[in-house]
Amino acid sequence: MKRRLFPLAAAGLALAAAAVHAQSAPPAGGPGGTPPRPPPGAVQACEGKAAGAQASFTGRDGRSLTGVCESQNGVLAVKALEALRANRNDAVALETLQAHKRDLGFGLLLKRYVADVSQATPEMIEQAVNDTVPRVVPMFWGFRLMVGMGFAMLMLFGLSFYSTLKSNFLDKPWLLKLAFWMLPLPWLSCELGWFVAEYGRQPWTIYGVLPTHLSASTLSVASLYGSLAGFVGFYTVLLVVEMFLMVKFARIGPGSLGTGRYDNEVHA
Repeated sequence: MKRRLFPLAAAGLALAAAAVHAQSAPPAGGPGGTPPRPPPGAVQACEGKAAGAQASFTGRDGRSLTGVCESQNGVLAVKALEALRANRNDAVALETLQAHKRDLGFGLLLKRYVADVSQATPEMIEQAVNDTVPRVVPMFWGFRLMVGMGFAMLMLFGLSFYSTLKSNFLDKPWLLKLAFWMLPLPWLSCELGWFVAEYGRQPWTIYGVLPTHLSASTLSVASLYGSLAGFVGFYTVLLVVEMFLMVKFARIGPGSLGTGRYDNEVHA
């Protein structure tokens, strides 16, 4: 599966719309610190070809040049963004970013392996590509367990509703026990749903724009611990209060309802 995805993903990860690495000295860098644009002949030679395909074209000096097609949109976008951070008035960098902004996130994936994305090796590119393919087993079983629990709860609801209409649910202790043992299912299915969503979107915080490894918070460690402690403390108090009330009224029994139908009614 990863191998089938690699040519497609590499098109967004590596370097411009389609370039040929000529068998000659590389040209100097472009304005604003961005990599140079490939010559028109290189772009035409690589049209319709996948990344890694061989192509030949005639250079400006009339020489026949041969090389390998690469897609470099992601790196061009990253380098243009870095140039704009250094100089907001860089018109060339802005034009480059606008042209390739759809591939910005794919170029940023390389930041996990190299500071200067234009220096990324094929091995780094392949690692970044593999990062975009989640592990199948956790996703497969997480989703199916979540859906299975949902259908189990619907089945319990249907049986309970039918038994209530027939007024015989008290004669079915197995149904009451089933309802009791299925109490954790709503929470478990919710958590599995979050797991599928959050694990499945890796390595993205915003798909195609912002990888998770670049989504570091600016909050201090003390702030994070403080807010976490506040949430834990607040919900712990609610849990203690809830358990106290549940145990109290469970011990009283149905008389706590104040309907007048039970011997142990609680009177004001």
